Amino acid sequence: MTRMTPSQKAQHIIQMNNICITNSFPIQFSDADWMDYTLGISTWPYNDHPNNPLKSYLRNLIPDLSSNNNQSFYRYFKPKQLNLLLKTKKIQMSSMRSNAKNDSLEYIGYFKTLGSNVNPSVIDDAQNSTYILCFSDSHDDKKIWKEYVNNTGVCIECVITPKEPSKRRFWEFRSVYYGVGTEFSTLTDIITQFKNMHNIDIVFPTHKFAQFYKRDSYSWERESRICIQEESLSIVKDEYEEIFKELVRKSEMHQWGERRYIDVPLRNSMFDIEIKKVYLGPKFSILKNIPMMTRLIWSKIPYEKVK
Repeated sequence: MTRMTPSQKAQHIIQMNNICITNSFPIQFSDADWMDYTLGISTWPYNDHPNNPLKSYLRNLIPDLSSNNNQSFYRYFKPKQLNLLLKTKKIQMSSMRSNAKNDSLEYIGYFKTLGSNVNPSVIDDAQNSTYILCFSDSHDDKKIWKEYVNNTGVCIECVITPKEPSKRRFWEFRSVYYGVGTEFSTLTDIITQFKNMHNIDIVFPTHKFAQFYKRDSYSWERESRICIQEESLSIVKDEYEEIFKELVRKSEMHQWGERRYIDVPLRNSMFDIEIKKVYLGPKFSILKNIPMMTRLIWSKIPYEKVK
């Protein structure tokens, strides 16, 4: 079989997707469709088709990790941050806009790359209402140790376990997609062709997909992330607001200048985060971090030094 170019692949997906499109509004959603909606993919009319190729294509770019219950994920901390986590049993989730030098720029860059003219204030609002918690798939990557904690910090190995199925639709745990190669070219062509054929700009409707997007220059991070939306989605407005309020009631919301974050309990109504092990950085000093080490020993969490 001849390998399709990005443009040909996009055309094929669009043609297949047209089979699913109707002119019916408003769109009716079932619980089974929710994961597609949270990716921002269901914001144009389509027939409820289980094999909608456009939905499947975008889903496959950012694999769902919530079912990988036994897989380990890693997060890097400064010693003081881990000490606070061990003390409070809570972990910080920051709004996307808080990290102006990294995640926020990547989110904005997604729209610029795709040639979108979305109002900047709309993008800011979307970022402010999105809280993220990032992980890597490695605890011994020398570049990550240097760039994120200057070799003096720590890294936790943890397992994320979903809780009540009814609340699974309110949060996402997915791999980050790095905008590289033919797949992103295909996405660009899909958006262009969809606009030409249906006069609908689907760039911003895919903003939930943008939450998991970064440029190729960051691919060394091998990142995955949990995303929680604060915004009140009209589809389940009352229920969503109540779920988020429940999470925040057990947490604390903070604002430091541009930075907004919530302290989320390691065990909450959506998911559990279990710390399996702690890795001490190559230049980690036990003498300078006695409070953290004391809590670590009390918690009976195993630890080891990274060379």
